[in-house]
Amino acid sequence: MGFISIVAGVIAALIHLLLRRPKDRGGVVDVFLLYALVFNVGVPGLLFGFTQHVFNPERTAALIGWPASPHFQYEGGLHDGAWGILGFLSI
Repeated sequence: MGFISIVAGVIAALIHLLLRRPKDRGGVVDVFLLYALVFNVGVPGLLFGFTQHVFNPERTAALIGWPASPHFQYEGGLHDGAWGILGFLSI
């Protein structure tokens, strides 16, 4: 998933740059940083962190090799969800 999110962020940034070209290099860096935050922090945080830990805690605990602990999984899911929301709020 990591490679796919990196490629998706780069492609989205390139499309953004094709449609709206910034005036300087700093603007180009801002666009790439924006899409990196959204696709590498926001999407994985919400889709693979929050939803998996909160709605599927036993399976997620087994996948990462931890003992089943719904309370711990819930806390971890909220933590990942907060990072995911921050990734999307960077827009």
